[in-house]
Amino acid sequence: MELRAAELSPTDYTQFAQEWTALKERAQADEDLIRWPWESNDLEVALRRLQEEGARTVAHLKQERESLRRSAEAKIVRIED
Repeated sequence: MELRAAELSPTDYTQFAQEWTALKERAQADEDLIRWPWESNDLEVALRRLQEEGARTVAHLKQERESLRRSAEAKIVRIED
């Protein structure tokens, strides 16, 4: 939200939000499910994957925002000249 993801990259933001919502619902549904420590946890794997995807999206948004800032600064310099 701080990076204004919905404005800068609506497709990435929408995809991430949909995946997060689906995983949140899945986690709530599995809340009472008991797993043994040696059993694999697909939900944990999915959450880690979503976290990695989110980190990549944030990095992309930061680059995009920086690019927009540099472009705006260059326009200001051209106007001032």
